[in-house]
Amino acid sequence: MKEKVIQFFVTISLYIIISILGIIGILIMFFMNYYEWMGVVLFLICLTIASLGIYQLISKRINFKYFGGRSAGAIILSSLMFILPLFNVNNFNKTLFNSLKDGEDLLDKKLALIQSESNEEKEEIVRDTFIQNSNNITEGYNVITEDNLNIYYGVGDYSESIEIVKEVISSANNNKLEKYFSKFKNEEVNIVIVNDINKINSYIGNDTVAYFDQLTGNIVLQSLSKSNSLNEYKGVIFHEYVHYALELELKDESRSITEFPKWFIEGLSTYLEVLYYGPEVNEFNIVPSVGDVKDDSNFNKGNAGNYYLYSKYLLKYMFEQGGDNFIINLLEDMRNTDDIYKSIENVLGESFEEIKINML
Repeated sequence: MKEKVIQFFVTISLYIIISILGIIGILIMFFMNYYEWMGVVLFLICLTIASLGIYQLISKRINFKYFGGRSAGAIILSSLMFILPLFNVNNFNKTLFNSLKDGEDLLDKKLALIQSESNEEKEEIVRDTFIQNSNNITEGYNVITEDNLNIYYGVGDYSESIEIVKEVISSANNNKLEKYFSKFKNEEVNIVIVNDINKINSYIGNDTVAYFDQLTGNIVLQSLSKSNSLNEYKGVIFHEYVHYALELELKDESRSITEFPKWFIEGLSTYLEVLYYGPEVNEFNIVPSVGDVKDDSNFNKGNAGNYYLYSKYLLKYMFEQGGDNFIINLLEDMRNTDDIYKSIENVLGESFEEIKINML
């Protein structure tokens, strides 16, 4: 009887420990988005516990008196819940690398970001970080200037990336974008090429190849080695340059790109990127099913790719109905309506809801 009572309490204690580890694991999985070293810690702890349980089941050499196969199985399953979403070699390496270079200031900023109570506070923290990065982003860099294009780069061989940038921007200026925009051609643009884009902007994802800094108009670009293919790399440069061209077009209208919905901004850039640098094979017109595309926060979630793709098809349909002058006509109409959805209806003769149905 005494033996069974002891076994019962030991087993219960074991499951309590597993439950506590599970709760801690869930908390770590939340905070590791802000403290990247926690992802490494979680991975290593779970891997160790799972290895112990698997070893006990297979070899039977670790035979604690009340450490039965059932309890060991529970340990394995509880550990695998957290190992599976982390068990990606590339992401693990990036997480480990980024955790080593996360300084105290960055951690404080990330903690302040998650503790802030309102979206306005969150935006202010990110904006302050952008300003700090933008103000000194070109300091200490080499620069090549051709016409209105300034290409900044650091120490190392960036020659291939530089030539690709020249090719894409020249092509955009001479024949690809001038039929959609009218204000960008004679304006100066800065493109900064770096080896590690996360050192410039720590808030963007590890897989980001480029971004457009709205505060300065700079385009920050990862060097070619990180891109999957040459054509994709060109497409990324072109995508960000469309953001730049749109920003100048809006400034001429005394507007800001931040006033426009995410689906319009990203849909436009993605549509034109695919139009000129998309896959050579015929594209399948499969429109993904998404939630509220008007909600900008959906573009930051795990299935954000579907929202980008859906937005691309929205703009594709709008250009098919409105022609190459669609953007110019839309902005002109917005001078009177000050409402993108009302102006879309005025220019195309269809409401936004009707467009979402008709484009399918």
